[in-house]
Amino acid sequence: SLGTVLTIDKDANATFGTTNSIVGTATNNDAVAGNIGENVESYTSTYTNYTTTATYQAVDSITLTAGDWDVSATSQLTVGGTSVITNLLGAISTSNTSASTTGSSCSSGYWYTQTVSVNQYTNTGVCRVNISSTTVYYLVARIDYSTLGGATWATDSFIRARRMR
Repeated sequence: SLGTVLTIDKDANATFGTTNSIVGTATNNDAVAGNIGENVESYTSTYTNYTTTATYQAVDSITLTAGDWDVSATSQLTVGGTSVITNLLGAISTSNTSASTTGSSCSSGYWYTQTVSVNQYTNTGVCRVNISSTTVYYLVARIDYSTLGGATWATDSFIRARRMR
């Protein structure tokens, strides 16, 4: 006997069995598009067009369908040997040229002076977005510099989202 597998009350609340749980997967597959757990991600292969100090520029983007999503991103800047960088900022945005305010945890930054050839990262944290139609979200990043010195956005930059409901 299977007993009660699914109960739906008058308010459309679903109860699964006696544990009130949603069954996950026991293998290494992805959730189907539109289902809880759906994952959308994009990794930057190369980006080298950073030319203007103190402006946000799109590093990567993803397109999300209507729903409730957790979005996060990381930008990596490869600082050239002659770069003089004073600020490095990254954000999740619906604009490809600004850090739009989509939530308080959707941006991060480092205020520093960098003159050595190293990789620098900014992590945005997790940002909840709840959208009613298909929307493009950008990983935008900004560097403030007096000398660019060959700095480029690097291959470890990415933006990702997971459908929460």
